[in-house]
Amino acid sequence: MTTNLVKLQTIEQLSPLVLRALGCNPSPMTLQGTNTYLIGKGRNRLLLDAGQGVPAYVDELKDTMKKNNIGLQAILITHWHPDHIYGIKDVLKLIEKPDLPVYKRKFFEMPDLKKLQTYGMPENPDEVANFTFINNGTDQFNIETEGAHLKAIHTPGHTTDHLCFWLEEERALFSGDTILGQGTTEFEDLYDYLNSLKLILKMSPKRIYPGHGPVVENPQQTLEHYISHRQQRSNQILDALKQSNDGLDPNEITKIVYTDLPEGLFHAACHNVCNHLQMLEKENLVCK
Repeated sequence: MTTNLVKLQTIEQLSPLVLRALGCNPSPMTLQGTNTYLIGKGRNRLLLDAGQGVPAYVDELKDTMKKNNIGLQAILITHWHPDHIYGIKDVLKLIEKPDLPVYKRKFFEMPDLKKLQTYGMPENPDEVANFTFINNGTDQFNIETEGAHLKAIHTPGHTTDHLCFWLEEERALFSGDTILGQGTTEFEDLYDYLNSLKLILKMSPKRIYPGHGPVVENPQQTLEHYISHRQQRSNQILDALKQSNDGLDPNEITKIVYTDLPEGLFHAACHNVCNHLQMLEKENLVCK
């Protein structure tokens, strides 16, 4: 979580194979906005994530595709959150290809109603579009376009359906919301999340294209920071509990361990504290 944001261009060519289009939806949770990426160097390219359905984003994408004579081969989705999938229908309408493949990992267990409501999601996320579901078994999903080969990697933690995508030509990772370009992310399951971070660390990416914020040019340092940050946060929670004779609830813990936190981020911070407590309970380090 961070409030000092690097300014990003709405449209920017990040490498010969990767063009970023900001989702035009800045907020305390989405930072500068949701990053979407056009991948490849040919006429038809892959779009990774589709934004939140903001008209300004659709206009920017339309102008960029027209200027560069770009079409779409497929859409790849990292996870179910609205700022990554609600723009799908607008993109399909823009390119006039309602049957364009849209790839996503299917839920094995649907998020509960409260979680859906938290994200303003009134429907089953798996029904937002006519998805082709991938990486739901032992088979790995690979896709190629001119100049680029991508492999989907299941990285649960931020969400259970979360996918990262490995770009072989650059040895780079599209990290979705598992890793951000600034600050740290929230997660549904800390145990799974840390395992996903360790998996990515072993892959040794040279560059990370995140779901929010600028490109991560020092992946190993960032990943090690993420892992140590979570351990530090767990230690802070344990210290806070040890100093209390009567125990503390998650709200009280959040106020202690997150100092100078903007009011708009309190709910997300409290959510993270609850996840830490769940993991610490599994490890028999705390009890209710």
